[in-house]
Amino acid sequence: MSDVSQGPGWWQAADGKWYPPAPPTPPAPPAYGAPQPAYYAPVGPKNDGMSIAALVCGISGLATLVLCGIGVVPAILGLIFGIIGKKKVEDSGGALQGRGMALAGAICGAVAIGLFLIWMIFVIIGAINSDSNSY
Repeated sequence: MSDVSQGPGWWQAADGKWYPPAPPTPPAPPAYGAPQPAYYAPVGPKNDGMSIAALVCGISGLATLVLCGIGVVPAILGLIFGIIGKKKVEDSGGALQGRGMALAGAICGAVAIGLFLIWMIFVIIGAINSDSNSY
């Protein structure tokens, strides 16, 4: 309250004093079913989906390799997705991230494929050296 107006929005009451403007009223809540405002918007580059797939496939290829070689399928996919994902991230100019995930997926896939090949060599050598008349 003041004896003179302090700026726009001030009003004079019947007693001759000037009063500040009323505080703004809060917005009404949205109607039922109306879209809500976005409180979280991701900022910065997003992860490349191919890189995430490479990491998941590479790790699952290593983890399931002991199941009679079934892990070689996701290992091959991890290697392929890793190579493609790494190239996509590098070509995006910073719009995508996930180069490390793609590289890790490709490495895990390659290691699983290598272990599968070593396992197959031992199986073949064991089959050659086995005595078929030992029943």
